[in-house]
Amino acid sequence: MLVLHEKADAIAVLGMGGKTIATILQQGKDKLQGARLIVSAHTEVPLLRKALVSVGYTIEDEEIAHAGGRFYILINAVPGDGSYSEEELLIGPKLMQQKKEHYIPYLEWRRGVLSCENSDEGKKQLVMIEEALKNAADSQ
Repeated sequence: MLVLHEKADAIAVLGMGGKTIATILQQGKDKLQGARLIVSAHTEVPLLRKALVSVGYTIEDEEIAHAGGRFYILINAVPGDGSYSEEELLIGPKLMQQKKEHYIPYLEWRRGVLSCENSDEGKKQLVMIEEALKNAADSQ
């Protein structure tokens, strides 16, 4: 495990699953010392957003990157009191506000992923994605 001996201005944790990154942040929260966080998980992004809140961070910005047929969410977080709805944790509070270039294709991709999900939680998330798609289409 990497140990920080000096205060960092920014810390990047990328390219792992959301659960892994969440665990790293929660176990190392005393080492963060107010550093800006740049995080991107390949899976379980809502869990990562929830973990950011639990370690005292708020989401300053989010970007959607598209490569190799997949979408990746890059999150820029700073110390602060973040409080997000279930829908914001699922989709992304800044993504919902800004509705940038890849927003609708990302939601459509998430809808496709969730349509294969047979759990109650997956069905609940699918409803939220459908509503976000409707709202995005209405605002165009």
